[in-house]
Amino acid sequence: MNYAEIVSKAQKGELLIGIEPAVARKFFMDTNTKGLEIGQPMSVKISLINTILILDWLFMLFTDIVSIIAFKWWSIAIIPVILIAHMFYQSKASMGKQRLWGITSFCLVCFYVAYSLYFNGIMTMLFFILLPLSFLFTRLMYFLSCTFLRSLSLKSENLFNMLYGKAIFIKE
Repeated sequence: MNYAEIVSKAQKGELLIGIEPAVARKFFMDTNTKGLEIGQPMSVKISLINTILILDWLFMLFTDIVSIIAFKWWSIAIIPVILIAHMFYQSKASMGKQRLWGITSFCLVCFYVAYSLYFNGIMTMLFFILLPLSFLFTRLMYFLSCTFLRSLSLKSENLFNMLYGKAIFIKE
């Protein structure tokens, strides 16, 4: 099957083009795009993925700071739990299908808890508002990397051929 047939079938929905999430993220973060001839501007996509990575760690830092203010000495136990959970989530976010429904549910639950704790103080509310955002940015980074790479691979035969077997796989 040649590239034109693959693109045609993918657009009709007859075959799926899968993207390896970890390789897609690495492609946008580590690849020197000046040497690539793919015929598509990538600077906006690369900037967006890098910005999401920065926001991921900034919101983790903000969550830790708010935890210290809101929970005082309890933050000694809370911060390591959050960091371990975040590292575990990062390792799982880079595998499998990229769906947003799980993290969206987690965000809604945390926002509801923040609303329910209205009378416990603004810092407690702020903690539960900030808590899911780092996890959301982690998932969004992999989701957008896969989406962008799939779109670019359907527009550029050079890129498709370069990444086929490494980051791109076909399922009929």
